[in-house]
Amino acid sequence: MIKKWSIPLFVMLVSLLIFFHHKSPDSDLDFNTIETFPVLHNGRIKPLDSVARHSLIVISGKQSVTLDGKKVHATPWLFDVLSNAKHADTHAVFFIHNPDLKTLLGIKNEKQKFASFSELIPYKKQLKEQSEQAKKREEVHRSAYQKAVINLYDRLYFYHQLKNTFFIEGIDSYTDYFINLTQISDQRES
Repeated sequence: MIKKWSIPLFVMLVSLLIFFHHKSPDSDLDFNTIETFPVLHNGRIKPLDSVARHSLIVISGKQSVTLDGKKVHATPWLFDVLSNAKHADTHAVFFIHNPDLKTLLGIKNEKQKFASFSELIPYKKQLKEQSEQAKKREEVHRSAYQKAVINLYDRLYFYHQLKNTFFIEGIDSYTDYFINLTQISDQRES
């Protein structure tokens, strides 16, 4: 049975680990232990490693990625996404195979199979528009290109949600965040 205080304690522990990882990206965290932490995912409690592997599979189709010539497993990758998103945004983890989609994205190298969030985000508006257009068609009538556009846009959106799980992009501190919320609330009441 889960005690009332165990969930806040767990959240605090994970937040501290992420904070220290964020402050020192080269730190050697014990990912073997961290991977076993229970987390709530889609209404079920799972080990953090399962959530990390699921997230990476959704984005890249693989359970690990090669970054800077090194194989990186899902949990360290997820910690980088959660704690150092600007750095994680530069990793080429988005699998792209459709040649027409590569053309839209300005990928000239036919052999390039992966792109980073930073490379893809300038095309967000076009991807969103084309994804919305493609979703208007029945699934059986969509072309391979339309399916690829929908899939990539959905993966970009998923990644964006993932990286904003603990630290909201564009907000340097939670103090600023709560001050902004208070100001917005005060303006609405006026």
